[in-house]
Order: sequence, then structure tokens, then C-alpha cells
Amino acid sequence: TANATAKLDVVGADGDGIVYRTSTRNVGIGQRNGEPAIYWGSTTPLTFSSAGIERVRISPDGNVGIGIDSPRSGLDIVAGNGDQLSLDNDGERFTQIDLRNDGTAQAFIAYDETDEMLAIGGQGSNTDFDAISFRPSGTSDDMVISRAGNVGIGTTSPLGILHVDGGSVDFGRGKDIILKAGDTFDSV
Repeated sequence: TANATAKLDVVGADGDGIVYRTSTRNVGIGQRNGEPAIYWGSTTPLTFSSAGIERVRISPDGNVGIGIDSPRSGLDIVAGNGDQLSLDNDGERFTQIDLRNDGTAQAFIAYDETDEMLAIGGQGSNTDFDAISFRPSGTSDDMVISRAGNVGIGTTSPLGILHVDGGSVDFGRGKDIILKAGDTFDSV
């Protein structure tokens, strides 16, 4: 170009750019659909490396892997113990993960710095969960907290503030169960 602004200055239309070609594939830097792009014309993964080691991989189906050769989901991260993912904020109150369905906010998991607690709940138009469920086996609800605040262990429909079904409760020796009725406390 006549008015170069860098050592290599390429001016072109949509789809133009710099292309590296081999007999089986090509990679380009340019513009696609009106946006800056790195594009890969192949059915093999696009990889990014540093210090001679692959760091990031984008599979042909669009899955992104960090530290993994075959990403199994939209974002698949594999790293050492405790180093898989770190979220931080700029000193504000919440560090939060938003859970969405088709682009609409449904739920969140957040650390609340002000109240020093982990919060789980609905958001957007979905603030009326039936329950929050704990599924250690992945398939059955072993414990739930209902919308009313009742806790169910062994039941998904707790009838009181604590409802244990299908087992016994062991409080250990010398421990009391305290029941409150109105302003009166009784020990059992």
C-alpha cells in the first residue's frame, strides 16, 4: 500500500488478508464477515503455543481446550491441583458465575465479599426456584433446600424446616436436640 502504517500493511476487502497455505490447509489473518479474524481452513484443530508447548486448542467443532488435546465441551480446562480456573473481580462486592439458558440469566454462584459468604440462587426472571439440590451421585437428590427454606435429607419435599427421611440422625453422646415452640426451648 502507498501509505503503509507498519512494516507490513495489508489493505483489502472482507475475506482478504495474509494467508499461509500448504497442500492440505491454510491459515489466514484478515477480516471475515466484517470482523478481524484468524481463520483456519481445515478440519484439524487450530492451536496456540508458547515456549514450544501447545497451550490452547480450538477443535473443528468449536470446543476450546486449555491443557487438553481433545476438548469435550465449549471450554475444557485441565491443569494442576487447584489451578484449573481462577475468577477475580476489581475489588467490588461479588465474584460471580452466571448460568444462562439460550442467553437468558437463570442462576448464579457468587462469593459475596461484604457478607463473606457463598451465594447460590436464581436471577433475572428466574428467581423462584423450586429447590436447590445436592446430588453427590449425580442422579438422585440426596439433600434439597426448598423455596420455603426447608431442608430435606432423603426427601425432595421437606415438610418442615428439617425433614429427614429414610435413615437415622446421630447427634453423638451428650448432645442435646433443642426444640423451640414459640419462645420456649425444650431439650430432648
